[in-house]
Amino acid sequence: MKITTPFLLTKDNGSNGQSTEQDPIAFTYLPFGQQDAVGNLIPMGKVNGNGSFTAVNDGISTTTLVQGGAMITTSIDGLYTLTIPGQDPTKGVLMVSPEGAPDAATADLASPLRDNFVTYEPNQTGGWTIAVRDIGLRQPQLESVGALPSFSFAFIPFENAPTGPTYGALVGGVVSVPEPSTLVLLVIPFGLALWSRARRA
Repeated sequence: MKITTPFLLTKDNGSNGQSTEQDPIAFTYLPFGQQDAVGNLIPMGKVNGNGSFTAVNDGISTTTLVQGGAMITTSIDGLYTLTIPGQDPTKGVLMVSPEGAPDAATADLASPLRDNFVTYEPNQTGGWTIAVRDIGLRQPQLESVGALPSFSFAFIPFENAPTGPTYGALVGGVVSVPEPSTLVLLVIPFGLALWSRARRA
């Protein structure tokens, strides 16, 4: 089985292609096969640009890199829907990471894998919408890299769900944030005017 050298890249959000920059970076490592506190496989996977899961071969057998029942669908290039049976955005934290070139020594510096970023948000059906965009000097556009690996994800269930703060309510997987009241919007400028007048006096 080939062992590749892992490496981490940081980029400016306006850079394109192979350029990088020296910025702080954080990471976590979750081995494939990792279980949660009660022995269930942690839902995770590596997803190709076309929405299939990446498969690796060690010369003996092929392993598809997905576990924990996670499912991916896509109908728009660069936009993916993740669902995990029995889980939703209230029950844990999702981590996503763009895919880099496979090996530092042999990486294609012009590869589209070098300059994409990944974001996600809860959707209305209890899953997550994941977006992969290309960094460039223009507005970042959704991009699919076809059969190449595009991003990885892992869902870490809460052992004990957090209890606060209680601002807003989760409705259908989306946080509903109350609008500020008209009274608050009127009182704040009025209070600032009184404070300013008192200082001048």
